[in-house]
Amino acid sequence: MSVWELLAVMFVAEAVFGPAGLVAAPLYYAYLKKELQAAALV
Repeated sequence: MSVWELLAVMFVAEAVFGPAGLVAAPLYYAYLKKELQAAALV
């Protein structure tokens, strides 16, 4: 995960979910990216 991906996800999650989204964004993004890579979609 690169820095720009993490920052973009954190800003979007904060805008949508507030401070809780800011905290949860890296966890959900890492999980989603790993699952997509496992399915060979990314």
